[in-house]
Amino acid sequence: MKGTPSNSKVVLRQFVAQLSIDEPIDEKEAIARLLFEAEYGLSYSDVLAEKENIFDDGKLKEWAERINQHEPVQYIIGEADFYGRKFKVSSSVLIPRPETEVLVREVLKTKITKPVILDVGSGSGCIAITLSLEISGSLVHAMDVSEQALAVAKENSKHHKTSIQFIKSDFLIEDITIAPLDILVSNPPYVRHLEKESMKSNVLSYEPHQALFVPDNDPLIFYRAIAKKGKALLKPGGRIFVEINAQLSSETSHLFETEGYDDIHVIRDLEGKSRVITGCKPSN
Repeated sequence: MKGTPSNSKVVLRQFVAQLSIDEPIDEKEAIARLLFEAEYGLSYSDVLAEKENIFDDGKLKEWAERINQHEPVQYIIGEADFYGRKFKVSSSVLIPRPETEVLVREVLKTKITKPVILDVGSGSGCIAITLSLEISGSLVHAMDVSEQALAVAKENSKHHKTSIQFIKSDFLIEDITIAPLDILVSNPPYVRHLEKESMKSNVLSYEPHQALFVPDNDPLIFYRAIAKKGKALLKPGGRIFVEINAQLSSETSHLFETEGYDDIHVIRDLEGKSRVITGCKPSN
């Protein structure tokens, strides 16, 4: 009953038992732990120690219903972890993925002093903000076509005390005048519609399709724009870093080669999947 202190370990087990999603028990427990920590400040250690807490039965029921409808837990609590920090998220932006940290780490390896950076399709701003915080003296621009996404990114920037320059623009069709850049980074839409059948309901039903999908007949549409416009935006020797569709690694790499980029590398994630492509604008 609401208002009565209860054993947190018992309540968590009862909550997990209400979850009907087709996931392993470990995944259900992980979801529950995220909710309990975000709402009640209960760490996993607190739960294991059977710390008592006052729980809202109505809130627990609402959570279970939303999880059972495949709503991502990050949208329920309104935040997600990325590169050791918390970022506000809503259904207007994609949930930051651990795999995208590979993209950030590759940018950080460049060791450029006070780089000028453009993040294309910034979403929650997690990439731009992380780079701003991790690279001292960097000047970071973050671009997105969605006003709603930019509003979330600006909140995150304010929370993390960064001074990012935000730009509303459609990178595919509008001229971009920011230059010269040391780094152009992007995690653009790259999922083909034909891949929908292999995707989970929590992604298909809740995350913004504008930030996910590209036409089946032109899946490299964003990479083509990035490659072409990058030649004008980047300084000689400047680098592009993009997250990619692992199924289209060869085609994406070839596109950058065709556009004249040098020193092209495909970087794999911890699962061995092609995750990031980087290339350099020639110095001459």
